[in-house]
Amino acid sequence: MVYASGQDVADCFGKRHGDVLEAGRNLLKSNAGGIFRWLTETAYADVNGESRPCIDMTRDGFTLVAMGF
Repeated sequence: MVYASGQDVADCFGKRHGDVLEAGRNLLKSNAGGIFRWLTETAYADVNGESRPCIDMTRDGFTLVAMGF
């Protein structure tokens, strides 16, 4: 399965990563239509090696998040 990260979405739409993260978290809280299959909160290591939160999403998750922008 193909995934996009929240950072990919932020870059594509000229948004802040924090805004994409917030949108993904809000969708996860609502669990609208079984959203847990489409979005996963994960983490990545930044340039300093510190763990930072991120949202990974399937094509359907991407569509939901992107439609909000």
